[in-house]
Order: sequence, then C-alpha cells, then structure tokens
Amino acid sequence: MIFGTSIAILTSVFLPQERGRVIGFSAVAVYTGLSVGPLVGGIITQHFGWQGIFWLNSFLDMVIFVIV
Repeated sequence: MIFGTSIAILTSVFLPQERGRVIGFSAVAVYTGLSVGPLVGGIITQHFGWQGIFWLNSFLDMVIFVIV
C-alpha cells in the first residue's frame, strides 16, 4: 500500500515533464535500499549484535527529529 500511494503522490506533485525523472529516482532509491539494506544490516549485526541496529536507528531518529 505504501508503494502505490507514493507513486500517486509523486505524480500529483510534479509537473508532467518531470514525472519520469522523479519516478526513476524513486525506483532507484527503493531498489538501492532493498539491495544494500540486508548487506549493511548483516555487517552491523555481525560486529555489534542486534543491539547495534537498535542504537543506529535510535541515533538516526534523533538526528532527523532535530532537523525536522
């Protein structure tokens, strides 16, 4: 459900001339995350345990919270 609405939001926000480029960037971001995520998660888990994933996400959440 998230992927379907994200494309709908992108097509409603951007001009028709920019839609192809924006949808391409979205696809690249999604598939890069799907490809790199398990590798990076495995490396972090191997070296820091599952707690490393928790602390990394907590740190990133705090950084994003301060920025927003």
